[in-house]
Amino acid sequence: MPYTLHRKPRKRGREGKKSYKEDKISVLIVRDRNGQVCDFVLDELIKEQIQGRFKPIVYGNAILCTDGESWCEMFAKQENIAHQRLIT
Repeated sequence: MPYTLHRKPRKRGREGKKSYKEDKISVLIVRDRNGQVCDFVLDELIKEQIQGRFKPIVYGNAILCTDGESWCEMFAKQENIAHQRLIT
């Protein structure tokens, strides 16, 4: 049986539609050293909303561990909090 080259290759699986913003929900989760957890559903993932949620619960001798977004670094500097960037 001869090998045919006339057909397109078969693709298995595909990536989901990452561009659909209406399918995404912005969630902020904060956890302290004692295991206390705060979670927030945000209208938008914007700096002002996130910093507004951080301000009353992150203070003093905290170490802010984040994914390295620029607003996280700015917040840590403004509030004089140690910032640790974690990339997983």
